[in-house]
Amino acid sequence: ITTTLMQSESTPPVFSSASANGNTLIIKYTETTGLDTLKTAPNSKFSVSVNGVLDPVLHVSAYSSNEVMLSLATPVITGQNVRLSYSDPTNADDAYALQDLFGNDAVSFADTVVTLVGVSV
Repeated sequence: ITTTLMQSESTPPVFSSASANGNTLIIKYTETTGLDTLKTAPNSKFSVSVNGVLDPVLHVSAYSSNEVMLSLATPVITGQNVRLSYSDPTNADDAYALQDLFGNDAVSFADTVVTLVGVSV
Protein backbone atom coordinates (compact mmCIF):
# COMPACT_ATOMS: atom_id res chain seq x y z
CA ILE A 1 0.00 0.00 0.00
CA THR A 2 1.33 3.40 -0.99
CA THR A 3 0.19 6.52 0.83
CA THR A 4 0.82 9.97 -0.59
CA LEU A 5 0.59 12.90 1.79
CA MET A 6 -0.12 16.29 0.29
CA GLN A 7 1.76 19.01 2.11
CA SER A 8 -0.16 22.05 3.23
CA GLU A 9 0.91 25.57 2.45
CA SER A 10 -0.70 28.91 3.24
CA THR A 11 0.80 31.31 0.70
CA PRO A 12 -1.90 32.84 -1.51
CA PRO A 13 -1.47 33.46 -5.23
CA VAL A 14 -0.21 37.03 -5.82
CA PHE A 15 -0.58 39.04 -9.04
CA SER A 16 2.61 39.20 -11.12
CA SER A 17 1.64 40.69 -14.52
CA ALA A 18 -1.12 40.98 -17.10
CA SER A 19 -1.10 41.14 -20.88
CA ALA A 20 -3.83 41.44 -23.49
CA ASN A 21 -4.15 40.55 -27.15
CA GLY A 22 -7.50 41.13 -28.86
CA ASN A 23 -10.29 39.63 -26.73
CA THR A 24 -7.91 37.69 -24.48
CA LEU A 25 -6.33 38.95 -21.28
CA ILE A 26 -3.79 36.75 -19.45
CA ILE A 27 -3.06 37.25 -15.75
CA LYS A 28 0.12 35.73 -14.33
CA TYR A 29 0.53 34.89 -10.65
CA THR A 30 3.58 34.15 -8.52
CA GLU A 31 2.02 30.78 -7.70
CA THR A 32 4.37 27.80 -7.52
CA THR A 33 2.00 25.06 -6.30
CA GLY A 34 -0.57 25.56 -9.04
CA LEU A 35 -3.89 27.31 -9.48
CA ASP A 36 -7.12 25.36 -9.09
CA THR A 37 -8.39 25.01 -12.66
CA LEU A 38 -11.78 23.69 -11.51
CA LYS A 39 -12.73 26.64 -9.28
CA THR A 40 -12.53 30.26 -10.34
CA ALA A 41 -14.08 33.51 -9.27
CA PRO A 42 -17.21 34.79 -11.02
CA ASN A 43 -16.67 37.06 -14.04
CA SER A 44 -18.02 39.98 -12.01
CA LYS A 45 -15.03 39.85 -9.62
CA PHE A 46 -12.72 40.97 -12.44
CA SER A 47 -12.94 44.51 -13.74
CA VAL A 48 -11.29 45.54 -17.02
CA SER A 49 -11.37 49.13 -18.24
CA VAL A 50 -10.24 50.32 -21.64
CA ASN A 51 -9.62 54.06 -21.85
CA GLY A 52 -11.76 54.43 -18.72
CA VAL A 53 -14.74 52.42 -20.05
CA LEU A 54 -15.58 49.00 -18.61
CA ASP A 55 -15.05 46.05 -20.97
CA PRO A 56 -17.18 43.17 -19.64
CA VAL A 57 -15.44 39.91 -18.81
CA LEU A 58 -17.33 37.09 -20.54
CA HIS A 59 -15.39 34.08 -19.23
CA VAL A 60 -12.72 33.27 -16.64
CA SER A 61 -10.52 30.18 -16.67
CA ALA A 62 -7.41 29.16 -14.76
CA TYR A 63 -5.61 27.19 -17.42
CA SER A 64 -2.09 26.65 -16.14
CA SER A 65 -0.21 26.45 -12.87
CA ASN A 66 0.11 30.22 -12.64
CA GLU A 67 -2.06 31.83 -15.36
CA VAL A 68 -5.69 32.88 -15.67
CA MET A 69 -7.36 33.76 -18.96
CA LEU A 70 -10.16 36.32 -19.25
CA SER A 71 -12.29 36.58 -22.40
CA LEU A 72 -13.30 40.19 -23.04
CA ALA A 73 -16.45 41.43 -24.78
CA THR A 74 -14.52 43.96 -26.89
CA PRO A 75 -11.01 43.43 -28.30
CA VAL A 76 -8.26 45.81 -27.20
CA ILE A 77 -6.11 47.59 -29.76
CA THR A 78 -2.77 49.40 -29.84
CA GLY A 79 -2.67 52.70 -27.99
CA GLN A 80 -5.46 51.91 -25.55
CA ASN A 81 -5.01 52.26 -21.79
CA VAL A 82 -6.10 48.92 -20.30
CA ARG A 83 -6.44 48.45 -16.54
CA LEU A 84 -7.40 45.43 -14.48
CA SER A 85 -8.74 44.77 -10.98
CA TYR A 86 -9.65 41.60 -9.09
CA SER A 87 -11.67 41.43 -5.90
CA ASP A 88 -11.71 38.31 -3.73
CA PRO A 89 -15.45 37.64 -3.13
CA THR A 90 -15.06 37.05 0.64
CA ASN A 91 -12.52 37.45 3.43
CA ALA A 92 -12.37 33.67 3.95
CA ASP A 93 -10.80 31.00 1.77
CA ASP A 94 -13.72 29.62 -0.22
CA ALA A 95 -14.73 27.89 -3.45
CA TYR A 96 -16.02 31.09 -5.09
CA ALA A 97 -12.64 32.72 -5.53
CA LEU A 98 -9.57 32.32 -7.68
CA GLN A 99 -7.36 30.05 -5.58
CA ASP A 100 -4.44 27.68 -5.55
CA LEU A 101 -4.60 23.91 -5.12
CA PHE A 102 -4.47 24.30 -1.32
CA GLY A 103 -7.54 26.56 -1.27
CA ASN A 104 -5.67 29.81 -0.61
CA ASP A 105 -7.61 32.66 -2.24
CA ALA A 106 -5.71 34.92 -4.62
CA VAL A 107 -4.90 38.37 -3.26
CA SER A 108 -7.13 41.20 -4.53
CA PHE A 109 -5.53 43.97 -6.61
CA ALA A 110 -6.81 47.18 -8.17
CA ASP A 111 -6.29 49.43 -11.19
CA THR A 112 -3.25 47.58 -12.54
CA VAL A 113 -1.80 48.40 -15.96
CA VAL A 114 -2.16 45.67 -18.59
CA THR A 115 0.55 45.28 -21.26
CA LEU A 116 -0.75 45.09 -24.82
CA VAL A 117 0.91 42.31 -26.82
CA GLY A 118 0.69 41.86 -30.57
CA VAL A 119 -2.36 44.08 -31.00
CA SER A 120 -2.93 46.47 -33.87
CA VAL A 121 -5.48 49.01 -35.05
